[in-house]
Amino acid sequence: MTRVINMVMGIIRLKGTIRSNKKIENTLRYMNLKSKNTLVILESPNKTLLNKVQAFATWGKINDDVVKELKNKYGEGNVFALNPPKRGFRSLKMMYSKGDLGQREDVTELVKRMMR
Repeated sequence: MTRVINMVMGIIRLKGTIRSNKKIENTLRYMNLKSKNTLVILESPNKTLLNKVQAFATWGKINDDVVKELKNKYGEGNVFALNPPKRGFRSLKMMYSKGDLGQREDVTELVKRMMR
């Protein structure tokens, strides 16, 4: 028997939606990413939705210790309003590896920089 392990994913909205497609705005609202620098923690997000918003958000695995720290600092729930990161973003125009948008292996480091 194979076991399916649910990964806890953190999704952070990094950009606003001025002059963007209404479908993308609605998708961001559906995912509870209503403003910039908002983090949502989901157990198994829909890959189609993530690919649709990759020009406005970043996502990846998040450490359980950081989730506990977030809940202690900001209260219970799965939606957190964070600050802009210390030392800023690399680029909000390019995908991860050169910039900050899209899928990454681990979003924990960015979340720690955004928790002040």
